[in-house]
Amino acid sequence: MIGGLLLDLRHAARLYLKTPWQSALAVVMMAAAMALVSGMASVWSELYQPTPAGVDSGDDLVTIGPRAEDMFGGTLGAGAIKDFASSSQILTGLTGESGFSRLPETDIDGRPVDGQAAPVMPGYFELLEPRMRLGRGLRAEDFADGGARVMVLGHGFWQDHFGGDTGVVGREVTVGEDQWRIVGVLAPEFNGVGAPKFHFWAPYESYFRLIQTGIPAEMIDRIPMWKIFGRNSGRVGTAAIEAELDRFLEQQPPAEQAMAPEPGELMAISGLVENPRAHRSAQRQVTMLLIATVLIALVAAVNVGIFLLARAPARQRELALRQTVGATRRRLAGQLLVEAAVLVVLGSALGILLSIWLAAGFRELRFLEGAAFAGDWLNLPALGFSAMLAAVFTLLVALLPIITLARRTLSDGGRQFSARPGLFQHAAGLVQLGLAGLIAAAATGFMAHLWILEQRDPGLSTEGILAAGVTFREPPTGQFQPPADAATWAYREAVRERLLALPGVEAVSFGSPLPGERMTAISRYTIDGETVTARIVNVAPGFIELLGIDLLHGRDFESAGEPGVIISRRFAEKAWDETDVVGRTVWQDQSNPDDERGRILGVIDDVNYEHPDEPPGPLVLSSRSGFGAFMTATLIRGNPDRERVEEVINTALQTHLDLLHVDKVRPVADIVAELTAKDRARGRVTGLFGLVIVLMTAFGFFAMQRFLVDAGRRETAVRMAVGAGPRSIRGHVLMQGIRLGAPGLVIGGLLALIVVAWLTNEGFVTDSVSPAVIGGGVAAGLLALMLLASLQPAVSAGRLRPGDLLKEE
Repeated sequence: MIGGLLLDLRHAARLYLKTPWQSALAVVMMAAAMALVSGMASVWSELYQPTPAGVDSGDDLVTIGPRAEDMFGGTLGAGAIKDFASSSQILTGLTGESGFSRLPETDIDGRPVDGQAAPVMPGYFELLEPRMRLGRGLRAEDFADGGARVMVLGHGFWQDHFGGDTGVVGREVTVGEDQWRIVGVLAPEFNGVGAPKFHFWAPYESYFRLIQTGIPAEMIDRIPMWKIFGRNSGRVGTAAIEAELDRFLEQQPPAEQAMAPEPGELMAISGLVENPRAHRSAQRQVTMLLIATVLIALVAAVNVGIFLLARAPARQRELALRQTVGATRRRLAGQLLVEAAVLVVLGSALGILLSIWLAAGFRELRFLEGAAFAGDWLNLPALGFSAMLAAVFTLLVALLPIITLARRTLSDGGRQFSARPGLFQHAAGLVQLGLAGLIAAAATGFMAHLWILEQRDPGLSTEGILAAGVTFREPPTGQFQPPADAATWAYREAVRERLLALPGVEAVSFGSPLPGERMTAISRYTIDGETVTARIVNVAPGFIELLGIDLLHGRDFESAGEPGVIISRRFAEKAWDETDVVGRTVWQDQSNPDDERGRILGVIDDVNYEHPDEPPGPLVLSSRSGFGAFMTATLIRGNPDRERVEEVINTALQTHLDLLHVDKVRPVADIVAELTAKDRARGRVTGLFGLVIVLMTAFGFFAMQRFLVDAGRRETAVRMAVGAGPRSIRGHVLMQGIRLGAPGLVIGGLLALIVVAWLTNEGFVTDSVSPAVIGGGVAAGLLALMLLASLQPAVSAGRLRPGDLLKEE
């Protein structure tokens, strides 16, 4: 058996070396397809097994998080988590890790410590079961009576701060003014769930009482500041967990939580992840892309089968002679199977090597931001999936040559193959054109979606405008107090004067957040019984004019810190059903009727601060400082030297706000472009897939037509002998191609229509993308592809000489 296999392998090698370029093309085609499959399967496997390093058992772990991107904190307060844990029929061992992890200014044993710590709830270590380097994790008794003063050290902190001392367990250390006992050191692999490196883990009540003292004691159990984890004891779907969560929230008294989520605002996802919403979105999109790569690989396998079939006319005599001298059909089928396996295995091996690079690139796709990846170059599940797919494709590739050739006898050896398409050619055309239509339509839909988004008017102009953002020189610690308003005004005036003196600067203003940046300041206003939720933008005089925002009514701010607000059209129409509302108030201090802070000075046209596919929301522009307004970005219209801009702003900051420095100077257009970065990434990757499958389909259809022309030379010669001219022969081949591809053309057009409609319904592309237009365009493109692929074989058939062909017979 081994000897026969080696003989077949040598025979396959000699066979492919006779046509090296064609053989190499077949291998490259298979390699490209398998690289896409293996790379995407690797990403898919990681997304559906998101267990952080250092945790041994994560199959039934669940993360609960906010469904919306801009929900504060995200989940439940500690008290509500405990209540839900006691009432849940599905989850066991529910626990949490606080999102307030920044250490205040503190020291341990007299040495300053700056970084992150992890206040955790009871059950954290029992639930996650992280590996320990020394000692133990936190136990239930450590959380009794307000929490013991004990901590578990992170591996890196243990090495840096304690020199890797193996006798550290049980040691008492001074944290601030209190004594804490070290009970364990974690293994180097574990560092929490998608967080920055933690120095230590501690019971949350003692941590907030003694170390992070900025939260009032009565609020510690109420603030929804937790990442929540649990174990799915019933192994049910996450939908059942979410339904149980909603029932709990409906029964939860409002007074029990601050900023409590409403039913439907929380979601559950399998595994341990930092951002459940982003992770679930990534799972959906990678699943869709994985299906696309498998379809591309199927087309590649069909093409390799066509490549092997093209050898049939030349090999029929060889196989017939082998039958005559005793070779059984099973033996011939085995030989053909080995020949197919050589191509598929070579292509798959090359593709898996290529997928190491490709999988890393896939992980960096912008629409996968926030998803949890282990970072393995290629994991075993993905490798197994690719190997299984390669085995299936080997059988598919070998199937037709086995059926076509293994049954032929010596008496058939001199017969010419038919020029009429058989079952395989019809099936191959159907598969290739159908799948090409599906994937090309998805790619076209994403690119049309992107084009539509980029044509939409955001209501402002970013051309020729730079933004200089600022950040802290050192992270604030403890009870941080923002600078006084006077310091902010003085800083802005100094920056304005110095920047306007620079060559290339035309105008200067200040504002934050900028279009494209996340809107963090949100307020609710009740006006005549109507509640309006608006995003707040802190601005300076000149902000509206600099960004080219239309002022519909009223005026701009005239001085720094001027009381009053400017609202958007959407705000005015929602509150009063009209836009000319200058002089009215969005809120009023009843104790001080002369307070002008809520009076409307002007109304601007709607501005889309968020994704172009989202309708513009109500905005409130204020020139009052407020918390964080000292960090507003500097806006510059013109084309100055960016290094000089940064130098000028830093000089002013050192004088007036020395806690800050310039973070980055960049065009506002680049910030706005970030809104559609995920859409561009989807367009590029699906465009790549569409291009690959269209090229493969074109090659496969061309190879089929060329095979039919070569196999039917005798029939062509007879047609010419009875009077058919070259033009008639060319027309016959072209019509044959149209008939061959017509079923695939219809299926491809229908699949195109269906996939774009599905993408629209699922929210992947905007409703402005027309499934009918995309489907019709793809069908027209497939028809053009069929004709182009048939053109060269048609020309070649028209040049045949009937006399020479009949002599060969």
